[in-house]
Amino acid sequence: MKYLLFVLCFSWVIGIQAQGKLNDAKSDLSSKSTSGKKVSSSSGSGGGSSSSSLGEAIFRDIFLELFFFVGKNTLFGNAEWTDLNIYPYYQDIPGEYISFKALDSVSSKAGVTDDSYAYKYSDLKVNVNYFTGGAVNGIQGKVDFRMFYVLGLEGSYNYFYEDIIDEKVQFDVASLMLNYYRVRTKNVTAWWGLGASYVGSGVNTAGFAYNLGVDVFPVKPISFRLLWKQSFINQSSIDEFQLQGKYHFKRAAVYAGWHYNKLGSVNNGGLALGLEYIIN
Repeated sequence: MKYLLFVLCFSWVIGIQAQGKLNDAKSDLSSKSTSGKKVSSSSGSGGGSSSSSLGEAIFRDIFLELFFFVGKNTLFGNAEWTDLNIYPYYQDIPGEYISFKALDSVSSKAGVTDDSYAYKYSDLKVNVNYFTGGAVNGIQGKVDFRMFYVLGLEGSYNYFYEDIIDEKVQFDVASLMLNYYRVRTKNVTAWWGLGASYVGSGVNTAGFAYNLGVDVFPVKPISFRLLWKQSFINQSSIDEFQLQGKYHFKRAAVYAGWHYNKLGSVNNGGLALGLEYIIN
């Protein structure tokens, strides 16, 4: 009898695990709610509607004023001209951005003068990393094109896979972001971006996405990155957090870090190892 109960419990556990994390993620991200439509269709009329419209108008005005103030002073800044460094720590100048007027005595000692001051107008780099999170592993590829010192296009593709008994479950996400580089100093680059993500693998749905990131260049040849990205898919979301440490050698860099991905209600974190190369 005990043996029979053990077999039944073991079979139940195996049955749950056979579903897999990625299948649960697909189910979460595929769900669509109609509750919003029901609420809208049952809204009242008359005085209630009038007061609601007035409230919405007041809220809209306040929001626009607040957005203008915050946007001008925090989100966008003055967008002062800065040059792009050839690559981080080129001529011992840290970071992605440089300005000859801002070069300090350390850079001057490195022999940087008006004649040797080198910079570029655009930047193109690619990177790829392998992610291992236990049951769910994956590969991420990314192309970052800084078409202008303050604006850039970033395309990324995340491929996750999970082995379940005799099945390999796959899950992929593609994103395209327009990034605004708000902080551009020789030691710190910080940005925010807006764009869209598309989830394939049976979900086949696109949604709005945003990201926030910062790169810090404290000492040659090391840098650190923090990145937060969220994509809204149907009534759920895909959240991505990255913490990386990079070792730079000329145009290339190797990095390692911790990547956390929340796919719907499924949490998955693990180690990432990657390679980055600056093409231009």
